[in-house]
Amino acid sequence: MNAPKLSPDLFKQVFVACYDFVGMLVGERKASKQCQDSYMALLPYFYHLNRFDFSAKRELDVLIAEPGDNELLAFAAWMQLFLRYMQNELAGLDDVDIRILTGEYALDLEPTNFYDYYQQASRLEY
Repeated sequence: MNAPKLSPDLFKQVFVACYDFVGMLVGERKASKQCQDSYMALLPYFYHLNRFDFSAKRELDVLIAEPGDNELLAFAAWMQLFLRYMQNELAGLDDVDIRILTGEYALDLEPTNFYDYYQQASRLEY
């Protein structure tokens, strides 16, 4: 069975959903910093992150035309750490349910390993 094709637009949509959620809770400036910090913390472990570039204006560029499973793994770990940084900042906030946060894109994400990778990344320490 072939893995589903991953659209660069899907990465961008999930990124904006996560970024907007964090920005709503901690503010735009802190969201931008936490996004950058989580990216830099993971880059030594997930070098496929270098296939993504983002601006402080909540825009993600996917630097390859056809992202694959390695990019998906790196991206899922990044979004997990990004949301973890936000949760560490806000005492008393319940765990963020990534399936609810990305619900609009669930039909596209379900056939991929995104949710599995996200959950696995939650157990990693950096």
